[in-house]
Formats: sequence, structure tokens, C-alpha cells
Amino acid sequence: MKAEKKVKSAKNKKGSGVTVMQWFLAILITVVGLAGAGGLIAVAYTSMQTVSVAMWSTNGIRNGVITADSVQEYKMLRGEYERYAVDSKTGVTHRLVLWEDAPKLYGKFMSRQIYSGSLVVTEDVMVNRIDNSNMVLYSYPGRQIIALEVVQDDLNYFKTFLEPGDKISVMAYVTEERPVTPYYDTAGAVSAQGGGNNAKTDNAALTVTNAEPLFNSVYIADMLNSSGESVLDAYAYYNSLSAAGQAALDSSDAWEKETTPVTLLVALTDAELRRYAMFEGLSDVTYRMSVPQRGE
Repeated sequence: MKAEKKVKSAKNKKGSGVTVMQWFLAILITVVGLAGAGGLIAVAYTSMQTVSVAMWSTNGIRNGVITADSVQEYKMLRGEYERYAVDSKTGVTHRLVLWEDAPKLYGKFMSRQIYSGSLVVTEDVMVNRIDNSNMVLYSYPGRQIIALEVVQDDLNYFKTFLEPGDKISVMAYVTEERPVTPYYDTAGAVSAQGGGNNAKTDNAALTVTNAEPLFNSVYIADMLNSSGESVLDAYAYYNSLSAAGQAALDSSDAWEKETTPVTLLVALTDAELRRYAMFEGLSDVTYRMSVPQRGE
């Protein structure tokens, strides 16, 4: 009887041990699950929080002095703020300037053309003013920069994807009046080439337009708007923005005006400059541009 009780007691202890283990595992799984869910909830909560950043309140140009009137507060979701961050080997770098750090910008300078309503990123700001007068002149040694007036439609077609240093081809369309050469037909009547019999020859002329290659491959230095500001710099800035920032500029009348080019700057060799001068001596010439594939 005693031996039998011992066996039953051992069985009970074994069964009790398994039950405790099951309860322990169940509790552990529940705790881990709650911790994971809590982490997800914490991440979601953090993303939904708002953060105040600096936004440009005025338009500005390179070397413009930043003052308290240049910026304003803008609240955005922290998740959006984090999307502007850049990961590197040294850690995460936040590109947007927090509103609490805005006073640190005062007295510094704008590093490029600035547009009202765009967020202030660290690349917009520089400590020292730089000499940006005729900056393109230093990028093309041995060449001279000229302003080439091409057809306005061509400038508008290509402005969004051209970059300084790209090459273009230019055609010259020369229009001139050529006097009609008179001749006599078999009946002795005065006629004109191209005019038929008995055509009048007093002050007769034909208007002819010829297309000739001006430049096969010349460097673009820049495009300028009506205020003399760089359109290509403006689009380089545009491409650095988020989709929301680009959409804000797309709806701006000021942005449309600032990105409408009126003058093309090209860098010419001495030989190209002499050829250009030859065509400029003509009375009626129009220039049109085309863009070869990059790498050609």
C-alpha cells in the first residue's frame, strides 16, 4: 500500500509540473505579445505627434541675409519630419531645421534661390557669403559666355530637365529677300523666274528661309528668367523637395514666373564665337535648339 501511494504521489507531482510549465509559457507569450504590441503602439503614437519646423516666409536669392522675417513656424507630423532624415555611417542626420533652432539662422546667408512656403533644410543655409557674380564664368575655362536668344517655346520645352554642363545643338534660320531675275520669253514680254509670263518685275523679290547648323555641340551655362535669376538652379532646388513641397510650388504663380526662361547662356570657344558673330551680322535670323541624348 505504501509503495502504491508513492507511485500515485509521483504521478501527481509530474502532472502538476507540466501544468505549471504550460502556465509559465502562456504567461511568457502573453507578456511578449503585449510588449510587441506596446512597441507598435508607441511607434504609431510617435509618428502621429507633431513637430514644429522652420519654413521660408519670403522669397530669397543666393547670399541673401536670413532674418526673423525670413522664416515662420510650420507644424508637421513627426513621421514626415523623419522622412527628411538621412542615414549615414555616423547615424541619422535631420535635414529640416526645428523651429526652436530658427534663431540660430539669423545673420547667416541663403545658399541658393529660396521660395516662400518651402521648408528650411540645412543645405539652404551657409555661414559665409560667397561671391556669386558671374559664377558660370569660372566653370568653363577657355570659353566665353554669351546670351543666345532662342525661340521661347524651345526654352520652355527643355527647361525642366537641362542642367549646367549639358550640351545642345543650335540651328540658325536665316530669312532673306532675293531679287527676282527677269528674262524675256519668246514673244518678247518681260517675265520673271518663278512668276510666270508677263509678271511685273518692279521691286519683285522672293522671301527665302534657309536652315544652317550654327553649333553642333555647345555647353549650356544656364538659363535666366526675366529677373536675371537662374532657372536651372531653381529646378535643381525643386527636385530636392518632397512631393508635398513640389506640389506647393506647382500651384504658385511666383514659381511659374521665376521658372520661365527668357535667355540662354552658352559657353563658346573662339571658333564658335566667330561663327556666331557671322550669323549675328545678318538682318533676320532665328535660333532654335535641340538636345542630344546625354552621353552622345
